[in-house]
Amino acid sequence: MSEDDSKALKEEELRNIVESETEEGTIEAEEREMIEGIFEFDETTVKEVMIPRIDIISAEITATPKELLELIQQSWHSRIPIYEERIDNIKGVVYVKDILLNLATNQPWSIPDIMRMPYFVPENKTLAELMAEFKREKVHMAIVVGEYGGTSGLITMEDIIEEIVGEIQDEYDDEEPLFEWREEDKILVADARIDIEDLNIVLNVELPQDGYETLGGFIFNVLGHVPQIDENLEHGNLFIEILEVVGQRITQVKITKRGAPSQDEPKHGGEIQMQNDKPQK
Repeated sequence: MSEDDSKALKEEELRNIVESETEEGTIEAEEREMIEGIFEFDETTVKEVMIPRIDIISAEITATPKELLELIQQSWHSRIPIYEERIDNIKGVVYVKDILLNLATNQPWSIPDIMRMPYFVPENKTLAELMAEFKREKVHMAIVVGEYGGTSGLITMEDIIEEIVGEIQDEYDDEEPLFEWREEDKILVADARIDIEDLNIVLNVELPQDGYETLGGFIFNVLGHVPQIDENLEHGNLFIEILEVVGQRITQVKITKRGAPSQDEPKHGGEIQMQNDKPQK
């Protein structure tokens, strides 16, 4: 028996033990999920857990210190990727602690002066491999690159850890529902991160899912550019208006459903929560 076969057999035995102990109540459901996360750690790729390209909060290298500070205040992120002209051309990463050091010493600064070299990784790298690299290189964030060299997404050490221990909530994480349905005027106000599949269920519509998973991704695909606040578009009987944009990321959207018969009214509630949201820290 080869080493790989032996490893697979041991893993199967352990999975059977976990299953049995869970059924008997010896292992709690949360503990089982953590163990399962460890089992899958060697197989899960960066692409499966990364923050997608459209959700990256970044700044252009020509931005002023004031503009960058405003972006940081809006996002509460401690690391901001810096690009030149387009998001596919990442030039560096600004650490908030480096800004604070300059502010504390009254030193003038600009983005090119304080940004650090970015760390790039391919989509198909496993989480186990990336965690080892993070520890060796002493970095906590990487830019994920697709097969053609463009920016595919972003991944942090927190994203990796959450694959084992589950979602990590801090004081800045948003726990609010992803949408609010206004019955009186038939309007849905939604977080742009809401999954298209969930949105189709909520509104009882069939928005396409061609290469994107979120409402924000759908809007970017239709418009072909980063929208401005108050910009709008129509799709079928939906009127979609952009309410809020942070950096290059759409954050809040208003959707009005027009001319829908009563049986097609959106489902009520607002109980859908972000299950796969991995904040860029």
